[in-house]
Amino acid sequence: MREQGLKARRKKRGVNTTDSRHSLPAAENLLNREFRASGPGEKWVSDITYLKTNSGWLYLTVILDLWDRKVIGWAFSEDREAGHVGDALMMACTNRKPGSGLLFHSDRGVQ
Repeated sequence: MREQGLKARRKKRGVNTTDSRHSLPAAENLLNREFRASGPGEKWVSDITYLKTNSGWLYLTVILDLWDRKVIGWAFSEDREAGHVGDALMMACTNRKPGSGLLFHSDRGVQ
């Protein structure tokens, strides 16, 4: 490569999506990898991901009902603050009424 004047292209670094520098407690993992539900509104799971767009990074929160694996709530945000998680949860509650004793599980992050 040196003889030909070639250089490897370095992969661009991604955006930092985790903030581990906090003193907030992590919630107990009640789901414990039991990803099956016996009915709707029993177990909901959520996560936040990031998407690169022409105008910058957007954060997407998605909520799934484990009973049928359908997206029942979602929200976009330009930051990682917790507000859009509540918006996604409100949409999920509107689209599918949670059952008594609903287990809502996330990746146990700060939001």
